[in-house]
Amino acid sequence: MLSAARSLCQYGFQVIVFEKNSRAEYRAGEHVVPECKPLLKELKRPANIVQDNAATCYAIRGTWGDDKLFFRDSIFNVYGEGFLLSRPDFDNDLLNFVKSSGIKIKSNLCVTDISKINEKWTISYQGNVGNDFVLTDYLLDASGINTKFFNRLSEKN
Repeated sequence: MLSAARSLCQYGFQVIVFEKNSRAEYRAGEHVVPECKPLLKELKRPANIVQDNAATCYAIRGTWGDDKLFFRDSIFNVYGEGFLLSRPDFDNDLLNFVKSSGIKIKSNLCVTDISKINEKWTISYQGNVGNDFVLTDYLLDASGINTKFFNRLSEKN
């Protein structure tokens, strides 16, 4: 989500990111494949965001959806090795970088309504200081499996 916000900002869009929480909950680390390196570089993020929050990883072994183990090494990968991220530290450093790019972050809130009238999106939300809304030309929902946006939109149509 933050990477998408940064990319949009690079193309001249004014971006506001709405977050339900303040990232205080625990999030596990993750393995990042070497193929992500060009994408991270394209975001023009400081190199230390990854270097300070990751350990080099030359191979992974894991399972997904069943008990069969898979193995993937990066010895012959043209992008080099992957890395294991400290997810909370990486997310916080990326958040600070994104904020420094001019992106507004609104945390600890709940989106209460989304509607489109006359080609403008209205996003209503409730936060610690009460209710408010924003008008926008574009809306990007990056909430994943927890999305309520498409459910609300389909209920109205």
